[in-house]
Amino acid sequence: MTRDQVNGGVTDEHVAVFRSYLVDEPEVWLPLHKEMVESGCSAGNDRLAWAAFVTLVRGKFAPIYSLGEVIRYVAHARSALEDQAHMVNARVAEGLIRRALGDDSLDAEALDMVDDETRACAQILMMLALLADADFDDSALEEFLNSARELAAQGS
Repeated sequence: MTRDQVNGGVTDEHVAVFRSYLVDEPEVWLPLHKEMVESGCSAGNDRLAWAAFVTLVRGKFAPIYSLGEVIRYVAHARSALEDQAHMVNARVAEGLIRRALGDDSLDAEALDMVDDETRACAQILMMLALLADADFDDSALEEFLNSARELAAQGS
């Protein structure tokens, strides 16, 4: 078994590129991401991004939350986007948050039928909103990234 398989396919390089995505400007992280994709080593990116999203969602809402809290949070996050609020489908964002929380009442089939771009936009923009709310310092960011990597290794 390779180190990548043990870590759920998430390597130090994935974490470094993801960290750069979270804290740097596109001119810094985009070439790193492009190089990773071109080298065929980007497989762990999606797992790490989902695990990071789940980690942030659980930090914000778990262990007890209401559907109303999720709806209000998504509405607030979308309003902060102002002219770009249309980029986040509210129902998809709410569904992704509920999935991350393990909500058994979620219509998972309907969420799975949403196109990849809509789902990715909702996940990424909600993740960035949650990250901004968390307001991590450098050490908290490292702890968050380690937690996300561990969750990715578990198959989140």
